[in-house]
Amino acid sequence: EGKGTHHHGQKGVEYQGKKNQGTLVFHVLVTNQKAEKKMKEMKASTEEIRNEMTHLINLAENCHNAFLQIREAVHPLILAAQSLDAQVDELVSAFLAQNHGD
Repeated sequence: EGKGTHHHGQKGVEYQGKKNQGTLVFHVLVTNQKAEKKMKEMKASTEEIRNEMTHLINLAENCHNAFLQIREAVHPLILAAQSLDAQVDELVSAFLAQNHGD
């Protein structure tokens, strides 16, 4: 009496009577502890990933801001180069007109 076989989960853990119920309880507790440990590891890993992503986002923002500053600094230089180019064209045209006009 009370010596039935009980199947638990997919692993087919078996126990017979009260003697082996303790083994089953122990097995469940150990499995639970392993699951909790795995969850803690996953949470820590997730936090590491989150921190790394935050770091990468900050780096990207810093790069973007640096790019904007560079563009802002280079723009007047481009305008100055275009102005010099136009002045050279005018000088060349004036020189050619003066020397070929004789």
